[in-house]
This record gives sequence, structure tokens and C-alpha cells, in this order.
Amino acid sequence: AIMGGRANVARDIVYLQQARTTKAVVGERTIPLISEKWRTLPVTALDLDLSARHEMANDSKSATTIAAGVKAGLTRDLALRVSWTEGFFPPDQRDLYTADFNSTVFQQTVNSTFVDPRRGNTSQTLSIINDIGPNPDLLPETSTSQSVGLIFSPRWAKGLRLSLDYWDIEKQDAIRTPT
Repeated sequence: AIMGGRANVARDIVYLQQARTTKAVVGERTIPLISEKWRTLPVTALDLDLSARHEMANDSKSATTIAAGVKAGLTRDLALRVSWTEGFFPPDQRDLYTADFNSTVFQQTVNSTFVDPRRGNTSQTLSIINDIGPNPDLLPETSTSQSVGLIFSPRWAKGLRLSLDYWDIEKQDAIRTPT
């Protein structure tokens, strides 16, 4: 009955028909620091990659994100890359607004029954109430990531490129739907 009621309520919500206009300016530059012709370190090449993006939307906050990376050719066949990146993701409009402002949030009650060993293995019922609906105060999701990787491109196998990468991504203000 709860799921049927939830489906009926969700079906009756009308979302605003809004348009989002997003404009962005992006810049990217690769700077070769060391090449095979000019080597002072025991590497075949060393490149610095820099990029920046400024994004503006008519219905959310603007953001500037940056990324930086270094790629070092350790040998003619093996390279090491390291990068740091920022991310920005504005909330979807359906997460912000509905057309019916009088009933933008509805509640869902979930009853869960479990056996509690600390109470003599008796059945216990737990009720959880979720407020479900859009949130006009929702902040954009932001993130930072770091990665390290090896690239193997053997000269004896033209076109073959193998890579092994490690990523670490941290999100702030992650936008999720309660389950």
C-alpha cells in the first residue's frame, strides 16, 4: 500500500517546465618542460598540463574549476602521469522545484522488522520517515580528484597502449535520492 500510494503521489507531481541556460569558458594548455632534444633529468619527456573552466547557469551558482597534471616519459615505452582535478555539478531542476508549491514534499514511512539478539531474539519494528521532494536550497555538487597512472606503449607493438591508473575522488554536497 505504501508503494502504491507513493507511486500515485509521485505521478501527480508536475515539474516546472523551465529552461536552463549554461555558458562556459574553457582554457587548456600543455607546456613541454623537457623533450628528447633537451634533457637535464633522466626522463625522455616532461609535460605540464593546466586547464580551467568557468561555468555560469541562469538557475544556479557559477563555478570555476581547475585541473593540473604532469606526464613524465620514464623511457621511450613507459610514462608516468599524475593529476589533480576539481569538479562541479549543479542540481537538476527536478531536484530544485515542482509546479505545485503547496505539496512539494511528501512523506514516506518505511517499517522494517528485525530480530534483536540483545532483547532475547525478539522481533522489533523500526519506523523510518523520509521526506521526499525537491529542495530549492540544494547546493551544487563539487568534487576533487587525484590520479596516478602508468602508460605502456611498446615500440615493438605499434598501436598497443596499456595503462594502469589509480583514482581517489571526494565529493562534497553529493546529490542523492533517498532509498
